[in-house]
Parts: sequence; structure tokens; C-alpha cells
Amino acid sequence: MLLLVRELLSKFMKPETIPLSAKGLLKLNVHQRDLQYTDKRLSVGRFSFFALNKARVEKKPWVQKVYSSLREGYIKAATFLLKNLPLNNNIITSLSALTPSLILHESVQGAFNTLAKALPNAVKSEELGQLDEEVRAYQINTDLGAQAKCFEENNARIDVDWWSKIFAMKMPEGGTRFPILGKLVKALLSLFTGPLVEGSFNMMDDIIEKDRVRLNIETYEGLAILKSHMKVMGKTASKMQITPALRRFCLSSYETYQNHLKKKKVNLDKQKERKLREAVKPPPPPLFELKEKLPLQPPPLQLKALLLQPLSPPLLELKAKLLLQPPPPPPLLEPLLHM
Repeated sequence: MLLLVRELLSKFMKPETIPLSAKGLLKLNVHQRDLQYTDKRLSVGRFSFFALNKARVEKKPWVQKVYSSLREGYIKAATFLLKNLPLNNNIITSLSALTPSLILHESVQGAFNTLAKALPNAVKSEELGQLDEEVRAYQINTDLGAQAKCFEENNARIDVDWWSKIFAMKMPEGGTRFPILGKLVKALLSLFTGPLVEGSFNMMDDIIEKDRVRLNIETYEGLAILKSHMKVMGKTASKMQITPALRRFCLSSYETYQNHLKKKKVNLDKQKERKLREAVKPPPPPLFELKEKLPLQPPPLQLKALLLQPLSPPLLELKAKLLLQPPPPPPLLEPLLHM
């Protein structure tokens, strides 16, 4: 990304004015004319170079307009890239730590720490200390430092020819030399970039067709992994040799897939049963029925003690009068009694 922007700027700007860092590029004023080439030095492409130079020598009237339009196009393209590309993205910048030639750079340790915090699913917070120690050991490894110098000269791949060898390194007692760093790098290398993204969509078109539109995500993922692996190995399904180990792997994969389907069916049945129970659940009883079902609250202890106390003679006499007194007549009969 940084190289792309600098290559575009080199088409119309002087090389000594083009910053090397992303921060410097973001501060660059591409409209400043004294930083740009003259019309004669502008890049016009290999197919137009001779014809345009000839027209300029012959002083054709339209040449100046071509140079002006070309310069304006370069400025607009550079402005668009500087505005929209994430040149100041700390995560993308930190990915340069994966480059073998930067193994001794002082920013590698901080870059891996930044990447680990951005991927908590790969490296847990309690593993950051061990990651720091592994990065230090990675940087001071003399064998790796010597190999990194000639890595780019051999046009090698960063995943197969560099990091896969680091993953395989062992401790003297037999354990993995860089377990936490290996987990982080594997997660980072699994990110699709560049032509791989378009290739994954092409692969999807090869797998999902009109007669295979009911594939679930797990099946498609398995097919995509197999196709990607065969592509890396330079093999095709028709040329792959059937070995006893391959048959065992196929049978084991089939068994694992069947167990997965059984577990999936059990989970679906449980969900259906729960939804059915919720659908046939009886409605709550009315409020008056609920009150009738509620148990009677016992009286407080003080009131209960008061009710159990014997009544005094005056209260007994009042109670007897109330019991012997006839009840009052109904409101409708009371006027008839007084006539």
C-alpha cells in the first residue's frame, strides 16, 4: 500500500520530495508545484512517450493541454489515495513485523504486541508476557538473522519458506520453541489479501452451482479447504493418488461429520421441544382465583396474644348485650316501621 502511493507520486513528483514513511505522506501537499516535475519530465507511459515528445518538439498546439490534463489526473489520483487508504492504521503498519528482513528492527517487538492485543481470540491477555519473551528470543536468534538476509534474494514465500520453519523449531527439552508467537502468526497469515480474495470468490462459484445450492456452511468450508490445499500442492482430484492413509482420513472425516449431524439434530429437537412447551403453556389464572388460592396470613403475634387474653367483666357484659340485641331492619323496611 505504501509502495503503491509512492509509485504513483513518482509519476509527477521529484523523488527527493516523496517521504518514505506513511506519516510523512499524509502531511505531503501534492498540489505544491515546486515539488513536481516540469511538463517535460512527467510520466506519460511507454506507448505515448515517443509520440508525445515528438509532438512537443514540433510545438503542436494540443501538447500543453495534454500535459495539463495529465498533471491534474495525477494530482486527483494521489489526493484520493492519500485520503482513503489507511496509511496511518496502526494494525496494518504492525503487519510489517512478519517480514523476515525486519527481524532485527526495534519496532518488531511493539508491533507484535499491538497485533496480539488486536486478536484476543488468538492470544489471551495472560499470554502477552510469554509472547514478549518469545519475540525477544526470535530477534536474537543468530541462525534466523543470517537466513533473513538472503530470504528476499531467493524469492521465497513468507509462510512456507520462513514461518513454517519457525513453527517447527523445538526447545532442548522437546517442546515448541515459539508456541504463542506461532499462534499469533498463524492467525495473521490466515487473513486473505490481494488476489487471494478474488480467488476465494472464484472458488465459491466453482462449488456452489444450480444443482448444489443447499450446501451448508460447514460443507462448503470443508470443500474450500480441500480445493485450496490441492491448489497449493499443485494437484487435482483426478491425479490424486489413493493411499491407505487417505482412505483412513476419509473414513475418520465421515465419522466426524456423522457425529456432527447427530449433535445438530439433538440440538434442533431440544429447540423444537422448548418452543412447543412455551406454545402450549396454560395462561395465568385470573386475579380473583389467584387471591382465593393464596394462603391466609396468620395474625401478628401481638394481636394473637391479645385475642387469647380473657375479657374483663364490663367487656363481657357489652358483648352479651350486643348478642341479644336484634339486627337492624333493612333500609327499605325502616320507614314502614315508623308509620
